[in-house]
Amino acid sequence: MNEAASEVLFQLCSENPRELVRLCADLPARGEEGVLLYLSRQDRMLLSGELTAASGLSTGRVANILRQLEEKGQILRVSDRRDKRRVYVSLTPEGRRQAERLRQAAVARIEGLTAYLGAEDSDTLFRLFSRCLDYYRQE
Repeated sequence: MNEAASEVLFQLCSENPRELVRLCADLPARGEEGVLLYLSRQDRMLLSGELTAASGLSTGRVANILRQLEEKGQILRVSDRRDKRRVYVSLTPEGRRQAERLRQAAVARIEGLTAYLGAEDSDTLFRLFSRCLDYYRQE
């Protein structure tokens, strides 16, 4: 990308941060919703510390989210018998149902965007998003 194109991208991002963030922010990726969806993709109980690492949230924020989800009956927390400081987390049946509702809503949102963009532009967008993620993962 040349300097002029980089400048245009910078202008788009700086002048429209809310709209650009909304591309991804409309999808449930953080907070309670993000934790539910992350847990729904796991095939085992996770340590709460694993959720902290995966989410990029603080330990305190994850603890609050887990408390709220437990109060709603969407997760189960179990202390390790050998080390009480270690807490395992898994979804309850209600948590699985809620995660599926969230997943379906997110897919519908993406379908709306892809219908607006059309097949070719959607393929380009997804390909470029994947490449951007690869770039940032390498940093």
